[in-house]
Amino acid sequence: MIWRRRRAPRCPEAALWDHLDACEIPFRAPLSDWIDRYHLSPSVWSEGLDYCIPDDVAPFFPGLDAPLHAQVYEVADLAAPPDYLWCALRGDGDHRLNYAGALARLTKIFGKGAETSSSNTVSREWRFGLARLSCTVWPPEKQSYGQNDRHRLFPDTITEASVAIHPAWRAPLSAEEHAACAAAKPIWADPSPTPGANIIRFSRDWPSDAATLPPGLALAGQDMLLSIRSPDIADLFPRTLMRELHLVRLTPARGGSMASLSLRLSAQLRDGPGEINRTVASVSGDHAALDAVAETLAKALDLPLDTCTGPSD
Repeated sequence: MIWRRRRAPRCPEAALWDHLDACEIPFRAPLSDWIDRYHLSPSVWSEGLDYCIPDDVAPFFPGLDAPLHAQVYEVADLAAPPDYLWCALRGDGDHRLNYAGALARLTKIFGKGAETSSSNTVSREWRFGLARLSCTVWPPEKQSYGQNDRHRLFPDTITEASVAIHPAWRAPLSAEEHAACAAAKPIWADPSPTPGANIIRFSRDWPSDAATLPPGLALAGQDMLLSIRSPDIADLFPRTLMRELHLVRLTPARGGSMASLSLRLSAQLRDGPGEINRTVASVSGDHAALDAVAETLAKALDLPLDTCTGPSD
């Protein structure tokens, strides 16, 4: 399958996407295409984890010792493109030299980035709109818990400079999705929207010719539920994939009260047909805050509503 490159005006993510394109990395393609093309290689250090390792693409930057990997867990949605890619530089056996080498190559391509080191890492990050790229080392002297299983199995990973890539690719709107955005009616406003958005298979850029909707939930008839993440991003869930609504109500206990509402959707997973859960709303401080909208959605979409109430542990 050929995945067309976006021809829309240049977006903030373009600097990263253009480089991935130059390396011929098929980051827009669903994981099912990756598996068909590159097959699965099992991880020997993490149970349930497989990798797709492209063998026909250019390296993300010269000198890599661990080529680009796409992670595929057993619950991965195979219709989604990879949301996380990684590669690593290990050559010098010294985390300082590996970090300096990786940083020099990445800075030449993307500029300086921003310092993001923590108590046990040295790291730098580059942001491109919703996409991001990071380079990280874990200095041995900063690891209070010692080596992990991966380090014990592969000693050269102890000093590697690990590069993580989150492409945040959104497929262009289909005609049906564009019509749904134009026709959508808000049914719930998020009282405390979270800045930023985690990109999933259903995420789309909001069309410029449709009215802007507030963060929250909206319905396009009985065909689609829209989770408005920001003025620019929405998750569009078609009714044909929906199986159930799941409402969690946590009453005050050791933790505070909260409520969350999620969709259970049909999906093709790594090991066969299954379901995925996608949270569409959450509210802190009131365990009953989503009761009304959950009932409204269940009725409007003709979906069963599973409710779970319990103490916040």
